[in-house]
Amino acid sequence: MNIGCNQGAVNTYNSIDPAVLTNGAYTAAQLAASPLCFSYELAIAELPGITGLSATQLAPLTTVLQSATASMNCAKIGSVNNTALTACPGFTFYGGPTGPVAPGAIQS
Repeated sequence: MNIGCNQGAVNTYNSIDPAVLTNGAYTAAQLAASPLCFSYELAIAELPGITGLSATQLAPLTTVLQSATASMNCAKIGSVNNTALTACPGFTFYGGPTGPVAPGAIQS
């Protein structure tokens, strides 16, 4: 299982090492063995930045996700190394209609 992005042309996929992205919490082998754990933990760590919502607003969802990860005994990501995502052209955090946009990103 690979995570990454296309560079905007045919056959230009760029892989991102899960260990770099998760600050060592998940290797590629761990991600492949437990994709739900990886997905849930990544969502927990990134939801505030992706949605622009506060921890209070996200509490119902994060509670459900944390309950699921506890029952599956998932490794905690804690924080995500977002600099690893600079390999993806067009990547940007939600900044609203006037937020910064990476080169190549489409924003309407």
